[in-house]
Amino acid sequence: MDSVVIDLLKGPTGEGGAARIAWLKKTHYAVASAGQSSVAQMAEPLRQAIEIAEKLEKAPDTEKPGAETVLLGLMVKVQGLALHSYLEELNKMRNAVAAEAAKLKAGSPERKKADTLQRAYEQALDGLARAYNGMRSGNFEEMKAIGPTMEQVRKVADDLRK
Repeated sequence: MDSVVIDLLKGPTGEGGAARIAWLKKTHYAVASAGQSSVAQMAEPLRQAIEIAEKLEKAPDTEKPGAETVLLGLMVKVQGLALHSYLEELNKMRNAVAAEAAKLKAGSPERKKADTLQRAYEQALDGLARAYNGMRSGNFEEMKAIGPTMEQVRKVADDLRK
């Protein structure tokens, strides 16, 4: 996933409706022009979110809670699509590592490193898939487990760099 998209998915840089709208528009532009179709899928819910955020700026206070709920739902959808896109990219990398590992001599130090790297990708994929499925089912507890899982994967990657 493009680093610009990842940066934008962190959220608005300021508080208030204007900062949120500016962030939504930048994010929409980035994902709509992305080459990856899985990233571009985020464009439609972001476009809808922009419309709602702009209406919220002028809406009476009595209408704001309902619109904020719809906006939150759209943002959860965008996060799910972003996570799905990331899973697709990780799986491509895992497959590439597995293909290269299969070419290496069994038992060699290089093969052992490749196998360890492949397992790390699989661990990351498993953790992120659980988070994604938890998000889809409304079980947000699964999202809490992803931090420790990714920290373990990071440690394995750091060890492999040595």
